[in-house]
Order: sequence, then C-alpha cells, then structure tokens
Amino acid sequence: MQADLVVLGTGYKVVIPCLSSDILPIEHNNVRLYKHMFVPTIAHPHTLGIVGLFQTVGAGLPAVEMQARWFALLQSGQRRLPKRKAMEADIDRVKREIAERYYQAERHTFQAEWLPFMDELAAEVGCAPPLFRYLFTDPRLFYHLVFGVAVPYQYRLVGRNTCLVLVFALDHNVFNIPSTGPGAWSGAREAILTVNERIAEPFKTNAAREKATSSWGLGRLNIKQVLAICIVLAAVYSAILTFIFCKLFF
Repeated sequence: MQADLVVLGTGYKVVIPCLSSDILPIEHNNVRLYKHMFVPTIAHPHTLGIVGLFQTVGAGLPAVEMQARWFALLQSGQRRLPKRKAMEADIDRVKREIAERYYQAERHTFQAEWLPFMDELAAEVGCAPPLFRYLFTDPRLFYHLVFGVAVPYQYRLVGRNTCLVLVFALDHNVFNIPSTGPGAWSGAREAILTVNERIAEPFKTNAAREKATSSWGLGRLNIKQVLAICIVLAAVYSAILTFIFCKLFF
C-alpha cells in the first residue's frame, strides 16, 4: 500500500493545519490519539498515522522509529488496530495517568514514559524481548535486560524480514544490522551485553594518570574490589578504636 501524502513538521505548538478540526480536534495542545498516533474516530484509523507527537521521559527517536515500524506493518496488512471502543478506553487510561503524574499544563498533554511506551509499541510490532524464555535459555542476557541499562537494542533481538544497513558505533567500528519489518539484528545481544563499555569509553580521558596509578596495582581494581578493600579497612579501623577505648576506660 502506497502513501498518498507524507507531511513533515516540527514546532512548539500542536497545530496541524492540513487536518480539519472535525477530524482531529486540538484544544490547548490536547489531542486524543491512540498510542499518541491514531485518530480512533475516523472510518479507517490505520490509514492516518501521526508519528512523533509525544514527549517522552527518555529518548524520543527510538519511540518514533518504533511507531514507524508499526505503521508500516499496518499498511502492509500484517497488523490490525483494535476496535474504536478499545482505542478510546486506552486513550482515557493514558489521559488519567498523565493527569495523576503531571501538573496541568500544555506541555504535559502528550507525555509518554519511555520504557512502558516502548514495551506497548513493541507488543504491537511483535518485537518485545521474550524475557521468560531468556531466563532459561540465556540467563546472562536476561540479567542485563532486567537489571541493566534499558536500550533500544532489546527491541531488535527478535523479528523477521531483515535487510542490511550500516550504523557507526561509538568506537567507530561498523556493525552490519538487519533491520526492517519487526527487524531482528544478529548483533543486538552483544550490543546489550557491552553497552556499559561504550558508556564508559567517553570518560577515559586520563590515560596518562591511569598508567601512573597502574604501577601500584590500583588501575585494575573494579568497584567490587574497591568496596571490599574499604570494608576491610573500616573493620580494622573500628577494631583499633575499640582496643584503644578499652585500654583507656577499663
């Protein structure tokens, strides 16, 4: 299915001049969109996708990309939207959650919590990571998904209909990433397991100092070892103070 029209827009006010207010009423930045994307009141809601009309507590572009993936699947007939009643109920739920969490203001009319919103979209796309399966088949990946950094790579662990694109990582290497349709990427697991290394890389600016301290053996210590040393020193210090106190007063 081909798109009749693609409109690109930006700005600080929710104004969509190309749409009649009969189709999408807007009042003080307040709009009623299913998943911040679809107008439930028109005859064929899946044919009009408004992508990116939300404000996330977190990275916005991955959520925009997830909406685009979902819209493409809807246009190709691989997914279907729920009935109008279900969409209206979901919009009401989101509006209640926004009202409970944020003060009433135009800037908070279309808030979206990043991780819950991404999980909702991933469930529609069909790319939600199967955590229960990883618990038994890949415990290390399960640990990083549950207790580690929440990164968009996790929504590339499963999928189909892949093609090749190139993306530059922080260390300037090039990864081959299959990424269309639901879009599995064979490198997603490794990217999740090594994300902390890429987070730490920009902070490695004192190489000379690290080299100097390594002669004392401190440069190789991780945080657990440092904490263990601190605990031992604190215990020794407490024992010395207790001994002195007993000698002085008993």
